[in-house]
Amino acid sequence: MDATPKYTARELDGWFADPNWAARFPPLLTPQQVADLLQVPVQTVYDWSSRKLLDGCKARVGKHVRFARARLLAQFFRVNTP
Repeated sequence: MDATPKYTARELDGWFADPNWAARFPPLLTPQQVADLLQVPVQTVYDWSSRKLLDGCKARVGKHVRFARARLLAQFFRVNTP
C-alpha cells in the first residue's frame, strides 16, 4: 500500500497562500529550501538528485541547482499538474 498522501494541485498551491510560507519557499528553491520543505536532510536531496529522482523539477543555473517548487511537490506527492 502506498503511504504517500494524495493531494490536488489546488491543495498544494494553497499551502503557499500564507505570505510567510510563500517568502520562505519561493517558486524556485535551493537544495536547502527543498530539504526544509520536505523535512529531510539536505544530503537526502542531493542523493535523490544524483539518482535522477528529481530530474523533472530541477535545473542548473551555472554551478547551482534550483528546484521548481510546484513540480517538486507534484512529483513528490504524485499529483498531475495541468
